[in-house]
Amino acid sequence: MGAGVFVGRIGGLAAALGVGAGIALAAQGVAWADSGSSSTGASSPANKATTASGARYKAPPSANTQALASISTPRGGIAANQVPKAPNIVAVTLSVLGVSRRDNEPSAASATVSATTSLAGHATSARAIAKTETVSAADTPPIDESLYTGPPPTIIQRAVVVGLRLIDFVTTTFHLPFSLAGTSAQIPFFTDGVPDFFLLAGIKAQKTEYEGMAVWTLTPRDPSGQYVVAIHGGSFIGQISIFHWWTYTDMARDTGATIIVPLYTLAPQGNAATDIPVMADFISSVITAYGTDNVSVDGDSAGGTIALAALQEIVKRNGAQPHRLLLLAPALDLSDTFQNPVDDPLLGNPADSHNTNLLTWAGDLALNDPIVSPIYGSLAGLPPTTVYSSSNDLLTQQTLRLRDEAIATDADFTFVLREGQFHDWTIFAPLPDAYRERPGIYQALGLTLRAK
Repeated sequence: MGAGVFVGRIGGLAAALGVGAGIALAAQGVAWADSGSSSTGASSPANKATTASGARYKAPPSANTQALASISTPRGGIAANQVPKAPNIVAVTLSVLGVSRRDNEPSAASATVSATTSLAGHATSARAIAKTETVSAADTPPIDESLYTGPPPTIIQRAVVVGLRLIDFVTTTFHLPFSLAGTSAQIPFFTDGVPDFFLLAGIKAQKTEYEGMAVWTLTPRDPSGQYVVAIHGGSFIGQISIFHWWTYTDMARDTGATIIVPLYTLAPQGNAATDIPVMADFISSVITAYGTDNVSVDGDSAGGTIALAALQEIVKRNGAQPHRLLLLAPALDLSDTFQNPVDDPLLGNPADSHNTNLLTWAGDLALNDPIVSPIYGSLAGLPPTTVYSSSNDLLTQQTLRLRDEAIATDADFTFVLREGQFHDWTIFAPLPDAYRERPGIYQALGLTLRAK
């Protein structure tokens, strides 16, 4: 089993951001966009319809400002000319460079829809019973580049990629005791599980506990009454990072939504069999407290695995679903052997991966058990779901398989496939490429972007 790693390359990305920011500033000397794109992004051509037999396909809108039109948003949705305000470039550079130097301690345009299907009926179904035998490799042909759209990566994003590849080359060549493959190190201000004070302007942060799981609630001034349960990535072993806190606090300020952040038990202490039921219980408790129409769920990378598996578990229990589900670069199949791996500058080559993370998360369950790998579960009964992926993401082939299944089963899924971005790019708040996706992300969660 040669499954790849997921997010977790936090220290490496921080260093790469430092290198990349320096390169970009020296080369460009200005702020967030390259010379060919504005902060609102550029229009991209709609994809040709590719459907499975019998599936209904909705052609994507012709312009980015009308993207995700199939998802209705409360309170009028996001105005086409509204884009979240990007941070000051000097402050961003200093903070990123500063964070990347800390020592380890133990312990935006709206998205273009590339394929949209409509849910025929929210039927209740139990999760599929996983086979206990070894799973044969899934057919993973090279990706179809024509499915991926959107403005090209900015010069800053390209510089970060250079930094990532440089770090990987140096550490591999000289066999340095540093890995981009994931870390469980708790770095103060960076991966210590606490929202950073300098990100909390206008935000009240409160820590509670649910069944032994720490839960942070980020409440903005004048809250809208909308809630987002945000489940962080980190290769199942990595604590929530500064990039997650940055993204979540910005979301709260931009939309007025209250962001609820459960810090699930990390592997090896936690695993799918223990964490998924607790997460399902927690999401159900939030829905009970605030109502189905007011609660959405967001998960990135490994957090996307947990989010989808937890909602499938709620379907199995005949429980109420949230209003929306957003999956950002989700890890969908831990049994994946990556027959034609994508050249991902963040996750790298799966042959270099550390499978311990995946095995400890799976525990005693088969790797194709839907609680471990939710791509093997049913899509019936789930809320309207939006999935983001990119052509340079190692996990994108799994997203394409999910897309095929959604089309074949007429599930209410929207897929936003971006050209040239690396794994989980939307979560890295300092990057302009992440900022220009925010209107579409907020809309996918049913949130309204407030005027500045």
